[in-house]
Amino acid sequence: MNYILFSKNELFREGAEKIKIEAQKQNKQCEVLEIHSITKNGILRQKIDNTSLVYFLTNDVCIPEYIELLKKKGAYIVNEAPLSGDLKKYILQNKVKNNGVRVPKNICLSSDKETGRLNLKYPVYIKSQKQGSLVIYNLNPDELNKNIISIGNINEFYFEEAVEIKGFVLRKFYYIKEVIIDMDKKNTDPVPDWLYIVLKNISLSLKLEVFSSDIFVNWSSQEYFCIDINPASSFFKSEKARKEFVRNILI
Repeated sequence: MNYILFSKNELFREGAEKIKIEAQKQNKQCEVLEIHSITKNGILRQKIDNTSLVYFLTNDVCIPEYIELLKKKGAYIVNEAPLSGDLKKYILQNKVKNNGVRVPKNICLSSDKETGRLNLKYPVYIKSQKQGSLVIYNLNPDELNKNIISIGNINEFYFEEAVEIKGFVLRKFYYIKEVIIDMDKKNTDPVPDWLYIVLKNISLSLKLEVFSSDIFVNWSSQEYFCIDINPASSFFKSEKARKEFVRNILI
């Protein structure tokens, strides 16, 4: 049985239900569960076992705890590796950077008194460490300092140079077991080999066979900047990616 876990504290249930509907079309059993419910009403004991496949469609802070519970039951967890440790986006970005993936220059600060350490070229983004959360664009240091005051806990954010370079365009890609889907519906050409290698490197770096990634690409110069990796994608805007996920990942 396949299980898609979402959190009531986030807005991903509709995405989970879309995956379930696609699974039914492909004659695969799939159930959508709220993550906090699996330890209640005997769900963990009665439903999850070593024949279960679990996909976390959530960035809930309690994920590592639930991963341990599911592993004890013998379940296979599709996106276990990046979710079992630190879920911060800054950590994921720099993990792939250390394995040769090009990302914009970024930094974390432990205090709002450390802004002198930024050493970033403007414009600069303030980005939430959580997927799909707050992003603030700052043209200059004055804007940045004002917005740092407004965000509250600086530890929940990181800072990143904006990619504003002529010839670069932003694209979203889905990587599903080496199948790559470009969200640009106008582009029907296969992903070029050089970009396939980039996405494959992300997969190997994070030990992740399914993810989405936002990448600025320059097709002519074959240059890029990876600005985001989501290890818990809902494939919400791509029926093609959803079909591929159900076909190649669900059991």
